[in-house]
Amino acid sequence: MGLGALPATQLTFDLQATPSPTPSSHAASTRTSAARRPLPTSGKARVNYDLLFKLAQTQITFAVTPDGMRTAMLEFDAAAYDADGKVTVRSQTLKLPLTLEEYQDFVRTPFTFYLPIDLPTGSVTLRAGVFDTVANRSGTLEIPLTIPGK
Repeated sequence: MGLGALPATQLTFDLQATPSPTPSSHAASTRTSAARRPLPTSGKARVNYDLLFKLAQTQITFAVTPDGMRTAMLEFDAAAYDADGKVTVRSQTLKLPLTLEEYQDFVRTPFTFYLPIDLPTGSVTLRAGVFDTVANRSGTLEIPLTIPGK
């Protein structure tokens, strides 16, 4: 996840980065406040952003347990580098234990994953990644962002 590292291309995904809705909106109230963990940084204002990862469900590898459960585990990572090279990191692991019926429903719809992050204002380079621990495959991308002040 280092700035400027070569991209990993075993998994491909889309990433949508948008400012978080205001706390009074319905969408924000449905998300848990525990999911957002601001990291202290001196002298920089921070803006809440929502990262939405979109990954084709056919890229996710499931292991089958003896009792017929399908299990997958994905790690979602984001690293935001400001103009001074200071980094803000956010990571979350998603475990997907599914019954056969749940798995059949899962493969019918595109897979999305929401990850909140607090970004410093100004020019930011956002590096995002997905790691499939079952298949040991990953994908990364890097995008420039300009984060306006509040």
